[in-house]
Amino acid sequence: MKSVVFNDDSSEMSFWNPPPLSALIPWLEWHDTHPRHLEEYMALDHSTPTGKIFELYLQFFFTEHPAYELLDSNIQLSEEGKTIGELDLIIRDHVSEETLHIEAACKFYLSSNYSKSWNSWIGPNSSDSLDKKIDKLSQQLNNIHSDTAAKHLRSSSIQINRSVAFMKGYFFHHLKHVHQPRNPKNSSPNYCTGVWIYHSEIPSFDPHQQVWHILSRDRWFAPMLTENHGSSLKDLKQFIEDSLQKQNRPVLLARMLDGHSEDLRMFIVADSWPY
Repeated sequence: MKSVVFNDDSSEMSFWNPPPLSALIPWLEWHDTHPRHLEEYMALDHSTPTGKIFELYLQFFFTEHPAYELLDSNIQLSEEGKTIGELDLIIRDHVSEETLHIEAACKFYLSSNYSKSWNSWIGPNSSDSLDKKIDKLSQQLNNIHSDTAAKHLRSSSIQINRSVAFMKGYFFHHLKHVHQPRNPKNSSPNYCTGVWIYHSEIPSFDPHQQVWHILSRDRWFAPMLTENHGSSLKDLKQFIEDSLQKQNRPVLLARMLDGHSEDLRMFIVADSWPY
């Protein structure tokens, strides 16, 4: 994904800024032509949550990129047998010579009522919202100051220089607002975006039978590229209905330019959304 969700000065939290893409291209190209190691590292199944997939990508990056070293990850913090929190990532940045505590998140939010307010940006399953996630990230960053975290870090001879958040994701605007969107407060100007529609709006949205691909969770993180032929929304009608009505699961699709590269992504949600 091309951008963090928020500007660095948008809140009390400090955000980690990765190297510019131009600096990563040789490393990315090498892994693109030698994908076996990454594929073995990920070893995903269809039930893996998007948050876990994102964490695995980050762990792979910090393990394999020569500028970084992954010191620890997914550190469970417990007191008297009760889990009080977790530290996502502890890394060593060999360029800045800093040791960083990173709390990471990759989220997908839909504008529910054409507002900039964080509480109006809701996850596709309605179980999460932007304001709740920001509050949770802040709490997770503060876990580093707990006695349990301090004890763990001392035992591992790790001294933290900074605690930072790293948040990626997409903001989806309803189709009728896409040309005059109201962006979330303090959002980065170049955030990744898409559209969303209600199930009942499909016929009016796709009169020309455009080509679409269903995006499984492991495909949510980057634009779709494929040699496979896609399908029209009409052809996907049964899959969409089953997903929405039987599994209560919104559907994420990519519209394919010339049938092979993504030029738009879209969530289809039930007419009762948000639940």
